[in-house]
Amino acid sequence: MKRVLAAALVFIILLSVLAPIMASAQYETAGEILNELEVLQGDEKGNLNLDNVLKRQDMVVMISRLYKMEDTAKKYVGKNVFKDLTVERKFYVPYITWAKDQGLIQGMENDVFGFNRDTTVQEFQAVLLRALDYREEAKDWNNIPELAKSIGIMRELDLKPSDKLSRGQMAAMILNTLKENKRGQSITLAEVLALDIPEPFEIVDLKITTIDDMVIDDMVIKDMVIFEGKVRGSKTLKLYMRPTSQGISKGEISEDVFIDDRGGFTHSVKDLEKGSYEYRFEGDSGKTELRSLKVE
Repeated sequence: MKRVLAAALVFIILLSVLAPIMASAQYETAGEILNELEVLQGDEKGNLNLDNVLKRQDMVVMISRLYKMEDTAKKYVGKNVFKDLTVERKFYVPYITWAKDQGLIQGMENDVFGFNRDTTVQEFQAVLLRALDYREEAKDWNNIPELAKSIGIMRELDLKPSDKLSRGQMAAMILNTLKENKRGQSITLAEVLALDIPEPFEIVDLKITTIDDMVIDDMVIKDMVIFEGKVRGSKTLKLYMRPTSQGISKGEISEDVFIDDRGGFTHSVKDLEKGSYEYRFEGDSGKTELRSLKVE
């Protein structure tokens, strides 16, 4: 019984450690995609600062870039109705006035925008719902989290409505929203905004077959592994392998993999010695995690 409890405890600890790592990888991918789309910009060193909490005024700047309207927003002339947008904050006044007049944002109160306050998940959910034309529904504050979840804004995200929103989380929420159809339309928000979302690199439908020594046309072929699958988000593909068992004389392997017109591939690695290996695939914009493989 003690062993079972100990194993369960270790499992829980591992989950608690791995969850943030998995989440950060998701945010990093979303951040890089939005950076490529010129929605999310880095600092003078190129850092996207995905762990930083998003301020409300910076949220509005992001929305103007998402709509490809930053040049218009930063020069916009309108009536400033928020008393906390004072003279020293004049840089943001055109952006915020533009977003308000577009019906994309609201203040914390009638005459207070909430300058320099941290953006919460629920506040950004409301903004993205308006972007998808769920404007009437976004007025029902208590129903916003459930609606945002039901239409895909929170896909693969485990965030509480009251959580402070990081730039990485914001990027993931925007990316989810871009892939959803605008209300009453059969096209996505990305298509409406003429944004071409690059497909992330991944290997799908992977099948691995290990074949023992065999004779073909009087030629002896030693142990062979065949990889079959499909690649997404890359026009090129490499297979990397390395032995992890002691006594294997063959070193690291790096081979180009041919991809057909539909992204499919079948690649064999011959003359492998029996033992354990690690492998991964590498594409134009990333690589898969190292996985274990045993040749027996």
